[in-house]
Amino acid sequence: MKAFTAAYLAYLLGFASAKVVKYEWELSYRTISPNGVSKRMALVNNQFPGPTMRASLGDQVQVTLTNNLPDNGTSIHFHGINQLGTPWADGVPAINQCPIPANGGNFTYTFTPDEAGTSFWHSHYGPQYPLGVVGPTIIDDPSEPYKYDDEYVVVVTDHFNISDWTLLAIDRTPGFVGNTGIPPRPPAPDSVLICAGTGGCNTKSQPSFQFTPGKTYRLRIINMSAFVGFHFSIDEHPLQLIGSDFAALDGKTSVEQLPIWPAQRYDVLVQAKTNFTDNVWMRSVTQNACYPIQNPKLELETRALVNYEGVSASKVPSSQPFADPKANDCRDLDLSQIKPREVEDAVETPDTTIFLAVGLYNNATARQIQGVVNNSSYPAYDVNAKPTLFDIKDGVDVAALPTSRNAYALHNGTIRVVLNTTLGPGAHPYHLHGHTFQVLGYLNGTYHGNDGLDLVNPTRRDTMMVPVNATAVFQFKTNNPGVQFFHCHMEFHLNEGLASQFVELPDEIRKLKIPADARNLCPK
Repeated sequence: MKAFTAAYLAYLLGFASAKVVKYEWELSYRTISPNGVSKRMALVNNQFPGPTMRASLGDQVQVTLTNNLPDNGTSIHFHGINQLGTPWADGVPAINQCPIPANGGNFTYTFTPDEAGTSFWHSHYGPQYPLGVVGPTIIDDPSEPYKYDDEYVVVVTDHFNISDWTLLAIDRTPGFVGNTGIPPRPPAPDSVLICAGTGGCNTKSQPSFQFTPGKTYRLRIINMSAFVGFHFSIDEHPLQLIGSDFAALDGKTSVEQLPIWPAQRYDVLVQAKTNFTDNVWMRSVTQNACYPIQNPKLELETRALVNYEGVSASKVPSSQPFADPKANDCRDLDLSQIKPREVEDAVETPDTTIFLAVGLYNNATARQIQGVVNNSSYPAYDVNAKPTLFDIKDGVDVAALPTSRNAYALHNGTIRVVLNTTLGPGAHPYHLHGHTFQVLGYLNGTYHGNDGLDLVNPTRRDTMMVPVNATAVFQFKTNNPGVQFFHCHMEFHLNEGLASQFVELPDEIRKLKIPADARNLCPK
């Protein structure tokens, strides 16, 4: 524990200009129409997407959430924030916190971000995330190396017209005929949207982004979907990659089409053209090859206007999209295209290697989808169960936890995870809480040590798209005592059981001092 404490204190002392950043948020129901169809949604401060949480590296962030819902608890997970030293603020019921009670319950999330870039926050309570409890996160780097004139937050997302609680019930109902296909398919969205940041989708309207000729713009692109991945582009404008998730990139790569999967983020620079007298389209095209969407009415492409200064916003663009040779490819960008700015080679010989076989099982008799991890299905968890973090803190051994929790003890050292998706059909955007990990490679064949892996300054991110019938290999160091949720970020797949948890440094967890206000959220 001394080593961890010393490292954490050194990290905090590294930010001499750190400040306290406070937010007051309220959650309540409100009927809005993001796609023109009225729907009762759960919104923070009456906005969809919700308010932007913005701070700088090393700041102490305090977000107080008051839950005014009359019928459900809630929680907030700040996606990609590692919660170093504050694992009880990670916001996952039954994993590391108890829900904030309905009818006025409140809780203050206090933490210090340790990585800069673009992300988002969302509820981890049932299906509240696609119900509207979601918003952008921006962590600024005081030593940001890239220069730009202005920035925009661009949210791409799917949207469902009926209640997400109803969708979840349908998805988990035996005999749901919509799930008889191979691969198993969750309910289909009714719309796909582009939102211009906070509140950008409260009503149906075509978003517009203003460009001034000759200026450079930073776009913070966030996929907040429950299910859908997209290929993002701006006609006639290449995208210079400077960040993926919370990892700063070397800026050497520009792309015309950007694949972005649920919960992933990219920061890009776009150079506005000089002497330009037209408008162009920003496009987000639904990727329909990974899981063919069973909704013939869904328009797979949605557009926003890039309106050049001096050009009427009513002028309809005549621009054409870039060719997309990977339109049907369920993969991330090639790993060689997203090299980190700060060089860190991977450890060649990990201390521990964990093998996980994951997939979806479509029960032929009941026609009910189950997600499985090493032949164990994480149940639609009881959100009011005592969190695993508290169990471990109170002396429960990891081996004594129910097998359905899919819990793995991680001790000191470098951890390599070999994640295989051949158990069942489908690609999966997998997210690890508590770490930005090194992506060593995606293999089409059998894993053989370091064969075929990239160990030289490999890509770092917190959410990776694991291809169909493939093996993903990633690696991280245990330096963050806590219970780290590891799950598919397709919301329905998570609720079908495609999840596990890593109990990181259990002996150090037992030495943590969990605040009384976190304990007090739990039922007596």
